Amino acid sequence: PPQLIFIGVSLFLFAVASYLFIRFIPFLFTPEIILEKPGTENVVINFSQIEVAGYANHASSLTLNSEELYIEKNGKFSKTVELTEGINRLVFEAESIFGRKSEVVRKVVYIKN
Repeated sequence: PPQLIFIGVSLFLFAVASYLFIRFIPFLFTPEIILEKPGTENVVINFSQIEVAGYANHASSLTLNSEELYIEKNGKFSKTVELTEGINRLVFEAESIFGRKSEVVRKVVYIKN
């Protein structure tokens, strides 16, 4: 019986520690923004719209130029952005539930034909 109690208590403590670790992962890590589109830092295009897409890991909110983006359960996001002629600055900012922030900036140059 003492060994059985020890095993039971050990399993319980392991379960509690695992739960707490999983719940506090966002606290341990800074949010990460992975952009698939546009894939490079500076892009030159000749059409007025561009689709931005990627993943936001460990983020509770994501904005693009201060406009909230919807993040799916798997962390994926996408949006079509209307561009103005010239240089357009796309500022992605992710924030975790604990207030940690990260930012990714892309410049897209729209040249009208």
